[in-house]
Amino acid sequence: MQYLKILVEDIHSVVIATNDQNGRPVTRVIDMMLYDNQGVYFLTAKGKEFYKQLINQKYVSLTGVKNKKSISLAGKVRSIGHEKLNEIFEKNTYMQKIYPGDTRSALDVFVLYEARGQYFDISDPAHIERGTISIGNVQTTISGYYVGKGCIGCKKCLDVCPQSCITFIKRSEIMFLNRLKSQKYVFGEKLNDQQLEVLKNQIETADAIVIGAGAGLSTAAGLTYSGERFEKYFFDFANEYGIKDMYSGGFYPFEDMETYWAWWSRHIYINRYMDAPGDVYANLLHLVENKDYFVITTNVDHQFQRAHFDKKRLFYMQGDYGLFQSVSPTIPKTYDNQDIIEKMMEAQGFVRNEKGIFDVPEDKNLLMKIPTSLIPKCPDDGLEMIPNLRVDNSFVQDLGWEEAYERYHDFMNHHQNKHILFLELGVGMNTPVIIKYPFWNYVEKNQNAYYACINFGEAGCQESIAKRSILINDDIAKVLRKLNNQ
Repeated sequence: MQYLKILVEDIHSVVIATNDQNGRPVTRVIDMMLYDNQGVYFLTAKGKEFYKQLINQKYVSLTGVKNKKSISLAGKVRSIGHEKLNEIFEKNTYMQKIYPGDTRSALDVFVLYEARGQYFDISDPAHIERGTISIGNVQTTISGYYVGKGCIGCKKCLDVCPQSCITFIKRSEIMFLNRLKSQKYVFGEKLNDQQLEVLKNQIETADAIVIGAGAGLSTAAGLTYSGERFEKYFFDFANEYGIKDMYSGGFYPFEDMETYWAWWSRHIYINRYMDAPGDVYANLLHLVENKDYFVITTNVDHQFQRAHFDKKRLFYMQGDYGLFQSVSPTIPKTYDNQDIIEKMMEAQGFVRNEKGIFDVPEDKNLLMKIPTSLIPKCPDDGLEMIPNLRVDNSFVQDLGWEEAYERYHDFMNHHQNKHILFLELGVGMNTPVIIKYPFWNYVEKNQNAYYACINFGEAGCQESIAKRSILINDDIAKVLRKLNNQ
């Protein structure tokens, strides 16, 4: 769903291709007006050649590019007449000037309802972001290449891959990914009473619960990267640099390290050292605290520990905002950063409120630089430090990371043939090989296992495990409250 949001709200205008009466490709620029869990919506006038081609061919390809972010989709379309027409005009007010009064009746709404595609963000060439997009009932597509039997596992290729896109997985997992290519993707539905009872029963009867948490979990908890939180803490950066959210700001090429750390100290502080506004993590803990559980997460905001989950049952796969590392990965150590981050916040003019939390001063007079003396240096090699986040092959897996990795795999091996509930929360298709695909593989191999996916707009699984799965396309916070009888 996040990619459809980018398509409609950020890119908006795309090039759509169809074929003319001679079978030759023709293109035109069309605005993407609306999106929901049924697809993406656009308009065209009756009588146009484009309208006729859509009605007859029922298939399009489209590509949109803006600010070095691109989305390409290809799939099935259908007309829904005037359905959603008024909603489209309400959300795209410029259309009211183009088609005033009753003239909008000449338009028909089309929906791209079954499609697949890709997302690319090359705004920072050193950290290219990729994503797979699926709309409707389409087969899962696994892209990429596989190293052959000649691989000896030396991992030297990691040092020369410019985009750190090589993932080491077992041969059995490769076979599993190959099988995914021929399977259909089954989608979830809104929470209902039957789903609720099934999930409650699975939680109560499971021998063990493995929680897989993605960005959608923290978003449901209120840790959003745009909107009110961004506008409060980054209003000055937004005005000065045109940055629209915390995510994109993390890749902005600031002119000096003093400004870079002013940005990053704020980003780290509000996402790592402040509690999530919502009750999501507390409600999740209440469900599993008396169960044998383990958590694997791609989130780096430390909210599981802040909510008092057992530290020995957590594996932060992608790093931790609360840790620094040397820019040189030859130092296999990380360093706690709370003290220096708080000094940076204070130096910019933030003030502590009655709860001891740094807040924006009443006059909103803030600096967008830190003193040069506060730029963090590694105590072991004297080099500059960076957040301990897996953005490239310089990511440091320290002793704590290695121990958490071992505990996770020991837990999985100990329960491999038992009744395990794989509870996936807010995991999208950006890095599915870390949580989603391994969960599917575990469930496929263990007939006693059960898969539960709660993710608004992206709840689904492969067809082969659908009978032992529950797929809830709804708000995670709402579902957790219901599970706790709230």
